[in-house]
Amino acid sequence: MLLLLASGAALAAHFGAWVASLGETTLTHSLLFVTAHPLVIVMGMAVLAPFVAQVRRPLKAETVGAVICFVGAGVTLLDTGSDQGDQIATVYGDALAFAAAVFVVGYIVVGRILRTWMPIFVYAFPVTLIGALLLLVGSWFMEPTLADFGAVGWVDPVYLPTFLALAVFAGLLGHTGLNTCLRYISPLVVSISVTMEPVLGSIIGWVFFDTGVPGFWTRLGGLVLMAGLCTVVVASERASLTEANNQNNPS
Repeated sequence: MLLLLASGAALAAHFGAWVASLGETTLTHSLLFVTAHPLVIVMGMAVLAPFVAQVRRPLKAETVGAVICFVGAGVTLLDTGSDQGDQIATVYGDALAFAAAVFVVGYIVVGRILRTWMPIFVYAFPVTLIGALLLLVGSWFMEPTLADFGAVGWVDPVYLPTFLALAVFAGLLGHTGLNTCLRYISPLVVSISVTMEPVLGSIIGWVFFDTGVPGFWTRLGGLVLMAGLCTVVVASERASLTEANNQNNPS
């Protein structure tokens, strides 16, 4: 029960920070930093490995990938203050998006523990419910528009189609679908797919919502950041496969 509560709290913090970032920075910047959770994992390993026996030290390739990520993030920040459509890139908004990446790591870690024995929908329903309730409480205290729309303002015919689309496509097919895919598809494929989200999301935003074209430094730094994330993901997957082979074939 405590693990479910922890997972729900991490999910709520992830969505709260990420949605807040969308109002403080550009869509592309938000997507680049919120999908940087592989970098967060490597940073966590480097910090915890000297003190926690169960945590391994980052491999050389993972460290190199993390350095590439930092370089890409730094280049991306050179576009701070620039316009993209009706949005402006800000350090504060980027920090919120990166905080969302930190929180989602907690959700992923707890999910991996529980999903070893718990069916996907038995896990997803209480975690999503806990996250939704915590976000409702947080919105009550922190979001001024809640007084105008109320806790069930989303049922208004003007907003309902959008919210249903978000629930079905982004929620059910997106987050829950990714958890389901981990049982049938290589984690490497799933992780690389998530890393590509800034590209697809930026294209969707530009085509359908007129979010504008990212600035030069965002495009350049984003490519470097994504290359670093892919390096980390590939190295981590190889390490996991090596560890699994060693356990199955002890010398």
